Amino acid sequence: MIHYLKHENIDKTKWDLCIAQSPQGILYAQSWYLDIVSPGWDALITEHYEAVFPLTWKSKFGIKYLYQPDFTQQLGLFVSGSLLSSPELLAIFLKAIPEELIFAEINLNAFWQAPVGFKDIAFTEKLTHHLDLVSPYEILFKNYSTNLKRNLTKGNSEDFEIIHDADISQIIHLFVKNKAAAVGGFNETQSWILQRLIEKGKELGVIQCWGISFAEGVMEAGAVFAEGNGNVIFLFSGASKRSRELGSMPLLIDRFISRNSGRNLILDFEGSMDKNLARFYKSFGSKESVYLHLRYNRLPFWLRWAKS
Repeated sequence: MIHYLKHENIDKTKWDLCIAQSPQGILYAQSWYLDIVSPGWDALITEHYEAVFPLTWKSKFGIKYLYQPDFTQQLGLFVSGSLLSSPELLAIFLKAIPEELIFAEINLNAFWQAPVGFKDIAFTEKLTHHLDLVSPYEILFKNYSTNLKRNLTKGNSEDFEIIHDADISQIIHLFVKNKAAAVGGFNETQSWILQRLIEKGKELGVIQCWGISFAEGVMEAGAVFAEGNGNVIFLFSGASKRSRELGSMPLLIDRFISRNSGRNLILDFEGSMDKNLARFYKSFGSKESVYLHLRYNRLPFWLRWAKS
């Protein structure tokens, strides 16, 4: 039986145990992470927390809806090893979403395929890119693209320093100054959420902020790596206008791969549907991984046009 639990009734110890034991388990779904990106989240849960589905909701004009929180690429259904995962189980959970949540745009995790029988739910495939770090660095490097190897050779000829505890405010500044406008902006709430994630993640030992500076000592690029459940997520990054010329980001990612090679760990580049970014991630030897975007609109007909 599936229960709809309000936030205050969720047993987070049992929740986190399910995520830890789930083949679909991912950092985004851990309770501390959800508490920051979607305060007050509710959930669908089986009797003994063998399967859980976070309901990240908001309310606008008295209408409750499901949304995908910032810094949270995938969520959806998570099932511990004691319960059989199947499209039918996903369908049961989707049918259990409370009727009051009359609009939804969320992402499922990459484990699931679209169930059949939902005429009012649209499922769209989206892409992320995964790189298995279990091999020695020398083998991983062989799978880099020719162009990436060339750029790394050029970058390695420069005098640079990798900063293993970079200041997140500097990384945010680089992003806001050089990238934010092109991707729709970056507001104060998003900045606050990211900084809270970094603060808590560092406290738990699962988040690292890396940067790279050159001879002048100025940080030209920075990245946030978040590790959990056998994955390390390329969560956020920022780079200067000079970064492309210096090859800052390729150098930074390469050094991270080198440091973590040989570990039973998947580097999730967290995207992208952008062809240029996808090409960049693939240049490290990463492989495409498909996850589903879910959308439904059960608003009254007189409001539906506004969300179509």
